Amino acid sequence: LDNPFQRLSTLSGKSFCLISNLNFPCFSLNPSPLALSLQSLMKVPPHTCSLPAPPALLPYVPHVPTTALPGKLTATTFALERPCCIFDHQANASDAVWLVVAFANASDTFRNPPSRADPGSPGRAYQLFPDSTSAYMTLNTTLLNYPCPKTDGEITVLRVGSETSCQRDNTRPTCNGPLPGPGPYRVKFVAWNDSGPVAETSWSDAAMIALTSILTILFATLLAVSPLCPTRSHDGYWHVTG
Repeated sequence: LDNPFQRLSTLSGKSFCLISNLNFPCFSLNPSPLALSLQSLMKVPPHTCSLPAPPALLPYVPHVPTTALPGKLTATTFALERPCCIFDHQANASDAVWLVVAFANASDTFRNPPSRADPGSPGRAYQLFPDSTSAYMTLNTTLLNYPCPKTDGEITVLRVGSETSCQRDNTRPTCNGPLPGPGPYRVKFVAWNDSGPVAETSWSDAAMIALTSILTILFATLLAVSPLCPTRSHDGYWHVTG
């Protein structure tokens, strides 16, 4: 078994918690005799560990920029405001900030990985999305890249889905690859330190990010009234040419 302690807990009907940075189980009140025997062998004092504190939930909702931008939503990408000045009171400059991307109907079941090293694990690889995983994590950076305060009038955006070179590269599980369908998608930012997740934003609005379904109607209307043909260049932006 990959995790005999989890199996033991299931068989005995008792719960335990696994603290990732301590790497040992602690059993709940009234554990079974089998659980007590295992606890004794491991020399783990009873009731001495607890679940780690959940990350702070910040009152920020990720969103597509309200400013008119070319290519703000395309068939495989979307622009997202950078979370500048959002994590400053909850995280350190060296902490890692990740973007979680999920289908809107899967966001409620997503659980933050417990350690800083886990977001890039194969189980959450972009290449598995959406067939084998309901969410992936990408755009890893430090808080230094989300400076505060930002310059007045400056438009600071991220482009989600802009990397095509790593789309099928299994050695790049955190690839910021093209979105595989129209969505809708939800996203959130999460900050990790060496002990685990320390702060996270709310999920974006469920109806905010929908790609092809909206664009198809827009382009069909454009083609019906104009001889101009839209084409998408390598930079991910849509251009209208004669």
